[in-house]
Amino acid sequence: MTMAETKDLFVLAADRDIEQTVLGLLPRTHALQIRQVTAEVKPFGRHDGGCRVEGVSVLRSLAGQFRHVILIFDFDGSGANVTSALVSTGNVTRLHFASFNDNSI
Repeated sequence: MTMAETKDLFVLAADRDIEQTVLGLLPRTHALQIRQVTAEVKPFGRHDGGCRVEGVSVLRSLAGQFRHVILIFDFDGSGANVTSALVSTGNVTRLHFASFNDNSI
């Protein structure tokens, strides 16, 4: 896929509530003071814990198809027993190694 065919953003959401929130925000370009973006938003069937554990692997399979990726889940429902900052840092680090580089932030 060439850069011209690459979509701007892929969002992996832990559940349909998060999916609908993102879908409601993206069209509000004027209010958010952003340009229009081409995006794909998908809910992840395994909810928060699944996103925390498997989300990076799912996003890894999309390398080259999107300029940026976002993984969204609720820390409280994820089953993590470390701080949310460490979960976030660990996921970003794993995305860097998945060839997203700075596009994962």
